[in-house]
Amino acid sequence: MDETELLIKDLCARAPYDTIVDVAYWVSYDGKPELEWSKEKLTLSLLHQIEEEEGAWGFIKPYLRPLSSMTKEEAEEMFHLMYPNDKLIKVELEQNFVRFTRLVGGESFQGILTLFFNKIYSLEQLDWYYSKHFDVRDLIGKNLAIEVNKENNPYEKIDMVCWLKENGKI
Repeated sequence: MDETELLIKDLCARAPYDTIVDVAYWVSYDGKPELEWSKEKLTLSLLHQIEEEEGAWGFIKPYLRPLSSMTKEEAEEMFHLMYPNDKLIKVELEQNFVRFTRLVGGESFQGILTLFFNKIYSLEQLDWYYSKHFDVRDLIGKNLAIEVNKENNPYEKIDMVCWLKENGKI
């Protein structure tokens, strides 16, 4: 596995979830090749186009959220994916982990979900991470993805479909 380049497996499963990517492709103005950047919605068609025009495309980087940006509401959703039969009593967000207190068979238990390189227990859990645009493969740390933050969040648009249409992306 090549850890220095973005792999197709890093992108394909994200296509159904309106992942936004920066795409750079080569253009030539007056015979001088230059990289032109564009913000695009990730689709299988875009991936196919990039594959077909190998060499014409420079880079593609998805906008992803670090797991440490998980909200309390998202942590509660994740708890119910991990423990569908348990009752959630309390969720506490810490710097690099979430602490769950749950009720199992009348007894209280604490559990911890680390917010980096977490073990994924089901396909539903993986899909959930992708739907929230979380970086579960440390692509940000490898400089293969753009970290979403308050100043740089393409997902915060009120209506992403309208934004994409207004910007000529769909």
